[in-house]
Amino acid sequence: MKDKRNRQYRYRQLIIMIFLLFILSTASMSFVYYKIGDALIHRKNEISKVMKLDSKEFPCEEVVFKSKQGNITLRGLFFTAPSKSNKTLIVVHGLGENRFMSGRTEILVKYLIPKGYNLLAFDLRGHGESEGNLITFGYYEKYDVAGAIEYLKQRGIEGEKIGLIGFSMGAITAIETAGEDERINVVIADSAIRDLKLFVSTDVRNLSNDVDVLLNNLGGTSYSAILRYLPFKDKIISMTANVYGLKINEVSPMNTVRKIRKKPIFLIHSKNDQIISCMNSKEILKSLEDNPNATLWLTEKASHIGSLKMYPEEYLRKLEEFLDENM
Repeated sequence: MKDKRNRQYRYRQLIIMIFLLFILSTASMSFVYYKIGDALIHRKNEISKVMKLDSKEFPCEEVVFKSKQGNITLRGLFFTAPSKSNKTLIVVHGLGENRFMSGRTEILVKYLIPKGYNLLAFDLRGHGESEGNLITFGYYEKYDVAGAIEYLKQRGIEGEKIGLIGFSMGAITAIETAGEDERINVVIADSAIRDLKLFVSTDVRNLSNDVDVLLNNLGGTSYSAILRYLPFKDKIISMTANVYGLKINEVSPMNTVRKIRKKPIFLIHSKNDQIISCMNSKEILKSLEDNPNATLWLTEKASHIGSLKMYPEEYLRKLEEFLDENM
């Protein structure tokens, strides 16, 4: 009888321990989910770089305008062509970058300004000198680009013909904006993802170990291993995003480009991209099979958004040919 009571006591103790462990593990995992989701979509430390340009050769002005969503103030630089031009290219930077694009904006200015193009480079919300704290991977940033377009239209002739060139998150944003704004004449998308939900749920796990730095930055701390193998991470991140009004299912360049129809779009991606596989741009191109003005250039050995710096002459030549033909 005593043994039976002891067994029952031990059984109850085991049940209580299991219950407490379940509660503890659930609370701990919920905290981790919250920290990852929260860190993913808030302002981060940025790659800082200034441009060293001759102000007489490449005159520019600081500009301020509003996003078309949230009344957020955005700041940037406007470079003017030597002669009055009606063609302006907007540079849309990626995650953790700013208007300078780690030297890429300077390369574009030096090449395109003498060719007769104006150039607007600005900080997206949550980056650089612009207001805002949330990062939404194109969902709200498209309204920032729409605000830049509105600003150019108000300038008059300089806003007659507008092109977008976006890098990584900026490429997503450029495509998402073009899907809604008919005032855009051309789109250049360097290293875009095909679909945000697919990237979160599938692609992150397949990233190589060489990109732990990226994942650490995405999470704001050492979340890389957790983010790779987080169970139900797509659902958890979607739930967290919904709290901040970000509908992760709606950020899908491969679906958005179907709205672009015959608008000229130039996709660029490196076969060696270890962060966003070139398969993403290939899938976007498939969605553009009915668009005769869509093309994809795959480079060989560049890192993520590294094609401009590794193949500057070919990159700029192809860019100029695309712009001259379509703007």
